[in-house]
Amino acid sequence: MLRRSTPGRRLPRLLALMWGGLLAPLSLAAALIPASPAAAVALNAPMVGITEAANGAGYYLAGGDGGVFGFPNTLAFDGSLGGQHLNAPIVGIVADRATGGYWMVASDGGVFSFNAPFYGSMGGQHLNAPIVGMAASPDDKGYLLVGADGGVFTFGDAAFHGSLGGQHLNAPIVGVSGDPVTGGYDLVGADGGVFTFDAPFHGSMGGQHLNAPIVGIAIDPATQGYVLAGSDGGVFTFDAPFYGSMGGQQLNAPVVGIAVDPATQGYWLAAKDGGVFSFNAPFYGSLGGSTYPVTPPPPTTKAQEIINAAYSQMGVPYVWGDEAPGAGFDCSGLAQWAYAQAGIAIPRTTETQWPAMQHVTQAQAVPGDLVFFDTPGDSQAAPNHVGIYLGNGLMIDAPYTGTVVRKDSISSDVLYGFGHIPGV
Repeated sequence: MLRRSTPGRRLPRLLALMWGGLLAPLSLAAALIPASPAAAVALNAPMVGITEAANGAGYYLAGGDGGVFGFPNTLAFDGSLGGQHLNAPIVGIVADRATGGYWMVASDGGVFSFNAPFYGSMGGQHLNAPIVGMAASPDDKGYLLVGADGGVFTFGDAAFHGSLGGQHLNAPIVGVSGDPVTGGYDLVGADGGVFTFDAPFHGSMGGQHLNAPIVGIAIDPATQGYVLAGSDGGVFTFDAPFYGSMGGQQLNAPVVGIAVDPATQGYWLAAKDGGVFSFNAPFYGSLGGSTYPVTPPPPTTKAQEIINAAYSQMGVPYVWGDEAPGAGFDCSGLAQWAYAQAGIAIPRTTETQWPAMQHVTQAQAVPGDLVFFDTPGDSQAAPNHVGIYLGNGLMIDAPYTGTVVRKDSISSDVLYGFGHIPGV
């Protein structure tokens, strides 16, 4: 139907989400449950990083949605971003050894502090490349962020020793680790190239054949050497002990990060499904075997035309019953118009669009599909709202009176289902 929605109709759901978040942040329950392979769950987002706990007796995993899982179950839980709207996905987590808390960083440079001081961020600022990693200063009174182009941004007392920003790289930077002795740092590229700034250089895998890309680096505080991890679980050590790897073994999910245990000089590898692999380091638990959303395939040519058309109307006001480029759209009018720009005719209203499409699951949905909703309090029968799916839980829609065409999370409303047209 044409959606006569108003901001007031969204308020009960918004309050419910806020109140639910205050009572039980996502991952809190999971963090309090003893973790083992049997603790597999359905994750809202894949894991993106691991950090050793400040007390040296455990580790934290972070998901792309900002969910935090601590192991063992006695480890302090200081909060998470699970269930909250993020402008960009989380890409890393770092422990604050001074307070026992932790920081998380998003790909847009936003920094989120949990029982740890906030020293600043790049959130909302223009970046030449997305942020891919974070490291704390030696005294934990600052931190630095690194971009995929090797750009480095320092906050608090973290010293700036140089960067690769603006230089040609053979492969994007994927991780950073701070040197606890010099205050310098090491950057690592997906090809295994290592770049040191006021930190000892011990070698790299740059220029050598790898079975899988490198995804992270961790410094051994005892030797100032470092350990690299590949997405296949391969481990490469440089002036640091080698205790084994998962290279050549079957993994349920790719490895996404590595952390060193300062007490044993061993290390942990973390996988997208929450699996943790310990090498000469205590195993405290994992979420191994959990399911997680898979990154959708790139949009087809038709889908990209639909998405580009919708993007071209960003900022145009919501007008009920309208379908006027540059002037006003309602939700189903935007969908019909965007599809028409790709040469595909679909019905005008949500109630006629839904039965005209193939119904698919979220796992089967691809960019360019339509995502339908049943908005609480809406007087019209479901589905009563629709958006154009972008993948990764995002859509472009015209929400309600008083708003504009914009990018939204599909969790901002009650999901009804996904619709697909063959050829999109």
